[in-house]
Amino acid sequence: MTAAPQGPGFSTTVEALRLREWLLGPGQATLVMDQFSADDFHLVVDDRADVHVNSKDGRFYLG
Repeated sequence: MTAAPQGPGFSTTVEALRLREWLLGPGQATLVMDQFSADDFHLVVDDRADVHVNSKDGRFYLG
């Protein structure tokens, strides 16, 4: 089944919108963090030990 947009936007399938299963809890953060180089991104660890990444030009943020 495909949902066609009525105007500007995108089309998708019902299967693509179904809920996914996500692993919760401690994981392998290095698999994600290794994608961001120190030349282009700032790595911030906050007081709760959560890791945030933002681009030096301010256009991207991942927390």
